[in-house]
Amino acid sequence: MASPPEGVEPAVIHAWSAPRSLSTSLMYSFSERDDMDVLDEPLYANFLRVTGVDRPYRQELLSKMDPDGNKVVKEVIFGPGEKAYRYCKHIAKQHLPNLTGDLMKKGKHFILIRNPMNIL
Repeated sequence: MASPPEGVEPAVIHAWSAPRSLSTSLMYSFSERDDMDVLDEPLYANFLRVTGVDRPYRQELLSKMDPDGNKVVKEVIFGPGEKAYRYCKHIAKQHLPNLTGDLMKKGKHFILIRNPMNIL
């Protein structure tokens, strides 16, 4: 499929998952498509900033990713791109009340689940 003209928003696919649900494997399979742009947890920096959760890599991540979740939604997730589709891998707990409602209103969403016994 041809890429959209520059400045056109790609069709966005949101994958919502829990940790250990094979979401990264699925993301890598989508990344093999020539017409697909892939974002791996684009809201993670916002999650760290808002919740204050401590991680050993926290400062490094916050220095490399934009921690303004609404800006990420508008400019990164729904911003213009060079490919027809954009796949966003999200961890469900990173969807916080401070985020714009546009995140859930736009694009196609699915929830990736896995048998809990296979996660343990």
